[in-house]
Amino acid sequence: MTTRNKILVTGPSGTLEVVEGIFHSSNQTIPSEKAQQEAKDGMVIPWIIDNKYYTASVDFYLDEPTMDTLEETIAAYTDNGIGEVVDAFIYVFQSDQPESFEGIKKWLHFLEVCDPGIRLCIASTTTTQQPDTTTARFEDWCLEHQFDYVDMNQQEVETPMDKVGYDLVVDALHTNMWEGLTRKDGQRKQQLPDVFGPAAVDTNENDEAKLKKEMEEMENMDDDEWIKEIEKLKLEHDKATGNDTNLAFDDDFELPSKEDVGIMHDQLFGDIDEEDGLDKALQSLQAMRERGKDLPDEERRKMAAQVALSFAAQLGL
Repeated sequence: MTTRNKILVTGPSGTLEVVEGIFHSSNQTIPSEKAQQEAKDGMVIPWIIDNKYYTASVDFYLDEPTMDTLEETIAAYTDNGIGEVVDAFIYVFQSDQPESFEGIKKWLHFLEVCDPGIRLCIASTTTTQQPDTTTARFEDWCLEHQFDYVDMNQQEVETPMDKVGYDLVVDALHTNMWEGLTRKDGQRKQQLPDVFGPAAVDTNENDEAKLKKEMEEMENMDDDEWIKEIEKLKLEHDKATGNDTNLAFDDDFELPSKEDVGIMHDQLFGDIDEEDGLDKALQSLQAMRERGKDLPDEERRKMAAQVALSFAAQLGL
């Protein structure tokens, strides 16, 4: 029981419905014997995650303690070693019953101890429209405590590549690197280009062709790949250059403003819809490289962040 591959799903009610929704979004069927049961404390449902990067066998743990037994339940989970195998935590509540949200706050100590890679708070579907102020209160608390908030009542997306509902939940669970996973053979790791790397100082036809190919490949990367690469920008750069200081985004580094990213995005992708848009973006990126090699470290870090976030904005992330 030491493999860290468990997903704890808890809340006053609705946990089994959430797991069923995850299976449905993944084009899988929940085991029939589980679907016919009532959600009960300690129910375990196995799930196979299968994506383009890996396969992994994980288990959902379902528990619906009452408020009267919640603290006792949490203490038991903390003391009996369950936290050591939990790498994703999902709290389910009913947004038309604001009191059902309060239970999540009591789990904070448990989460500090087990430190799961994924924290999700799911507002289950309701028939009653909630005031924006109520929903904002839930979202603000989740943001402050490092939870991803998923509102099952949300139907519309801001961009075509955004996801909502169970599709968003599945995406979040797929981003985790579960213990015991099996990587798929032949999967080449994609990464954002090292914009200011030393190999990029001189430009010739081979360099240009290589960079153009990289940019074409990046245009074909899906949402998951972009999210992972943006999150891992610092790590990827350090590995590529063998340097832990040049472009390291340390704790004191201030990320560029929305306006700065917008300006950079216009410079790189302002003509992307034209027939030669990719070539123009390539030329702009090469110009950035030339500028970057003469900038102070702090300015280079800022420019690198602007470029990375501009790529993310281009993909609608």
